[in-house]
Amino acid sequence: MKRGELPITDYMAGALLGNGPVWMWSMALAHVPSMFSALPPILVWGLSLMINIAGGCLASYVVCGRAEGETLPVALRLVAAEWAFSIMMLLSIASEPSIGQAVFLLICFTAGGLIGAYISLWRRLRGRGKD
Repeated sequence: MKRGELPITDYMAGALLGNGPVWMWSMALAHVPSMFSALPPILVWGLSLMINIAGGCLASYVVCGRAEGETLPVALRLVAAEWAFSIMMLLSIASEPSIGQAVFLLICFTAGGLIGAYISLWRRLRGRGKD
């Protein structure tokens, strides 16, 4: 395996890790609507945005931390794996899957993946300076 490449299992584990908070939040919205109906819709949308980006960021940070090479290609491959997994979940769970939700997830995973890769790289570079 070349430098910077990770086994497929790392990407799949990252995809599951990134999708975990997203689908737990979706299930909470679907199964406990009375709790969220009192909140303004913009607040619920903002929380959804933050949780989706945080899921992608967490997964990217962990997976890119394992990569010894370039983090951007690793992060982009992880985003693709996360999105593919979320599309499979969306098609199998949602009663009416929408293209809007799929695009929203792609944007959130991409933003979170890039942020997580940046934090991982920054932490790695900061650690080298202390030696």
